[in-house]
Amino acid sequence: AVVNGGQLISQGTSDAPVILTSLQDDSVGGDTNNDGSARAPAAGDWGGIQFIQAGAGSQLDNMAVRWAGIGPRYRRDLSDAGGQTMPSIEVIGSTLTFDHVQINSGYIDGLELSGASQVSFSNGAIGLMSHGYYGIGVTGSSILNLSASEVSLNSSDGLYMEAGSTATLTGCLIQGNARYGIHSAGWLNVVGSTITANTTRAVFLDVNSNFTFTGDRIFGNAVNGLSMNTGTITSAVLWPNFGIPYTMVDGRIRVD
Repeated sequence: AVVNGGQLISQGTSDAPVILTSLQDDSVGGDTNNDGSARAPAAGDWGGIQFIQAGAGSQLDNMAVRWAGIGPRYRRDLSDAGGQTMPSIEVIGSTLTFDHVQINSGYIDGLELSGASQVSFSNGAIGLMSHGYYGIGVTGSSILNLSASEVSLNSSDGLYMEAGSTATLTGCLIQGNARYGIHSAGWLNVVGSTITANTTRAVFLDVNSNFTFTGDRIFGNAVNGLSMNTGTITSAVLWPNFGIPYTMVDGRIRVD
């Protein structure tokens, strides 16, 4: 864990990336645990990385994080939560930059932001998260800028956003996720991105959320459109014409 102003800076290159993975992963460094092919790597073989009130200079470049998701975990107040499930990378109250980072095959979500974190993630990929979890979660008034990256083949939503959070996606591919490509109750901006082959719906939006779509391609999903959740609209909202159809989820939308 990187805490209390500490910084983590990875210095991988495209030819020699930093790889954090399972001891069972013989694809990196050979048969490190000397068991031949007796054990294959699995989601949750180790914990993950936590940034809790970390220093603003933390930067991960040319890194891969694989097979994480069960291990010793700190709570937000740095008390010990013991061994439990955890995101492959968890960012709490921290500012962090990712460039050319691959996060895959985790036990739960791949990247989770909370506590008003600010994260820039570019030229990377997050995928194959298991056990019904999403690729990226943005909560607690956090801000995500995701660019030129792929979020794919996760066992729930590609991107999940709680109310109060903000995400901007530019030139991204959201593909093949087992529920929604994007599930948002926050402030969502999507520019020049492709959302395709998601199992339940392309985009699922809370009726009180804010969103913009500019120059995006939405096709090949179970429902190709902006799916509005049932509920009560409690303040002024605008649903502009982005050239993408709006669809209603079964139920009722009420305006108070």
